[in-house]
Amino acid sequence: MFLYPLHGYFSSPFSVSSSFSHGILHPLSLMKLSWKTLILNHFEEFLQYLQYERSLSPHTIQAYQTDIQQFLQWLPPNSSPTYTLHLRYLEYLHQNRLSISTIARKIASLKCLAKFLKQEYDYPLDSLLILELPKNPKEIPIVLSQEEITALLQAPNTSTFLGLRDKALLEFLYATGARASEAMQLKFLDIFEDVQYVKLHGKGNKQRLIPLHPTALQILTQYSTQVRQMLKHSHQHDFVFVSRTGRPLDRTNLWRILKHYQKKIGLTKNISPHTIRHSFATHLLEKGASIRAVQLLLGHSNIQTTQLYTHIQREYLKKIIHNFHPRQYFP
Repeated sequence: MFLYPLHGYFSSPFSVSSSFSHGILHPLSLMKLSWKTLILNHFEEFLQYLQYERSLSPHTIQAYQTDIQQFLQWLPPNSSPTYTLHLRYLEYLHQNRLSISTIARKIASLKCLAKFLKQEYDYPLDSLLILELPKNPKEIPIVLSQEEITALLQAPNTSTFLGLRDKALLEFLYATGARASEAMQLKFLDIFEDVQYVKLHGKGNKQRLIPLHPTALQILTQYSTQVRQMLKHSHQHDFVFVSRTGRPLDRTNLWRILKHYQKKIGLTKNISPHTIRHSFATHLLEKGASIRAVQLLLGHSNIQTTQLYTHIQREYLKKIIHNFHPRQYFP
């Protein structure tokens, strides 16, 4: 669904007479291509660039592909890559009541494509490159207290296969601060029992080694023995966290598991896999870990991302002062 027809736009986006809203002329005057055709002509090449030159994960590449395909569905035929056009698309996304973070990601995908086309072919796509991403105010993430985490970790019934799996999964998430995707991609060959380390496969195919707490390693070892036995006559793969039928868990499975135990322990906070990651980072900072160490454990490329947790720590310290400082008892 379009916002409104784009009447009056140039029939050839690369004619000498057409220009961007900021006065940048198209030098490719002989190319009779629309913006949509130009994207389609280079789409596969762009995806290969993301895979082989940017070394992005299949999940991230799929997100880029979906974002651009949705833009192509919206894009009016024979339209030019003008600043006004992209503003209209931005308006369209807002009107569909998408979150700021989702809109920012979709625009970032388009800007990545434009940057690729400009670098490789010198296409004049400055109108898209100068488009600013919508800002999402940083919200303080939901964090579980150590008592709440304890209740969550103790909730599964480890006398059953699924309960043992859930116990291992929850212990692993809290022990490592892993993202949901990192936990779902974990394989047995990524667990180094002799040195108590685990290898996580993060964003952009980046890998990091994380020390594994002995408690988490113990329950993982117990669980893995039963999983290997179960998988003898099931799906032949090496993924650690699997379903009753032996298939690898996905994000939806993980979300349902967390919601099940949230309800079981009567937790009113609306938790997600990232809640455990937030709690992992916050609890480390509360116990005196440096922000640099937490950054490395979380796999943040920019320490500013990690600094969000210092706001949580400050709120915690403020509460400590308010509740326990002896000055409140003085006359």
